[in-house]
Amino acid sequence: MAFRCSVCEASANVIAVHSQTTELPNCPSSWTPLWEGYSFVMETGLGAEGSGQPLVSPGSCLEIFHKMPFIECNGNPGTCKYDSSHYSYWLAALNKTDMFGKPGSWNISGHNSENRISRCQVCMKQM
Repeated sequence: MAFRCSVCEASANVIAVHSQTTELPNCPSSWTPLWEGYSFVMETGLGAEGSGQPLVSPGSCLEIFHKMPFIECNGNPGTCKYDSSHYSYWLAALNKTDMFGKPGSWNISGHNSENRISRCQVCMKQM
């Protein structure tokens, strides 16, 4: 399966809305849904390297959940790879009945880990 990146241009403002639960959030009134996904916060590499973006950015709402959504390429054709020293950070889905309790840490493993990640929706302002 091949993954591609795309840069899109929109005719109006675009935002990401995150639920912090496993439920899909609604767009604000007068905003149109563009896509739904999983709330991605940032990834880090060795040392202080890493990248992230504001949660309001559409890039923080990835359509498909991947434990490690980035690959590293050094510029030579065919030399891209996943690096086990990198970590990805996703916005955790909270339990509605215990949202303000002390959070615990956990590692993602297995095939149904998407049910632990906050859901999001990217929305565009209606003109």
